[in-house]
Amino acid sequence: MRYKIIFWDIDNTLYDVDRNESVGISPEVMEELLLGERTLFSLTEEERSDLVPYDGLAKLMQDIPRANQGVITNGGQQHQEDKLRALGLFDLVNPKLIFTSYGEIEKILKDPKHPLYPTGPVNGKRELFRDIRKHTGKPKPYMFERAIQRSGSNVNECIMIGDNWKDIAGAQSIGMDSILMCKDDQLIYNPWTKQKIQPTYRIKRGDVQGLREILKK
Repeated sequence: MRYKIIFWDIDNTLYDVDRNESVGISPEVMEELLLGERTLFSLTEEERSDLVPYDGLAKLMQDIPRANQGVITNGGQQHQEDKLRALGLFDLVNPKLIFTSYGEIEKILKDPKHPLYPTGPVNGKRELFRDIRKHTGKPKPYMFERAIQRSGSNVNECIMIGDNWKDIAGAQSIGMDSILMCKDDQLIYNPWTKQKIQPTYRIKRGDVQGLREILKK
């Protein structure tokens, strides 16, 4: 394959969210979880049984070495890993290359010496959390840079596969190629800058054969 390291998003990239809207967690709830204000009971058995990857995706991922596959996703570490397990895909990715925005926040909150830990006055833990969140979530380059560093590869050896403008913009911010799994042929824009975003490749959501063709070039 052309790319040594494949980074996946999860929602609408590995499975169809429209069939499983209930498995998501809002940023507000995730914030409460990390602040210890709420208990997470993870996915229900019904939600687990309903999660199904796109046809042929598991086989494609099986054909790629586990060590060469990672995940870059917004959301909570445990919740996103639970999704991967429910999809039957967790054992196909390198656990050392799973990066989640809230997981990164959790690590930073435990390390006051971290460069992103605020040094000025903070009005409570919630404000601290929100300040850090601005730097870790996609499309910010933070997770992408850490993922490349952890992989030990050059950025031109890696590719990001996702369904959202944030996946593509984040990859582009560090010079990484990308595949947009889109619902239709509409162009995508950064709503913050109004600039058009052009992925390296574009395919329909769920087109696993098209994905295979791109990756094997």
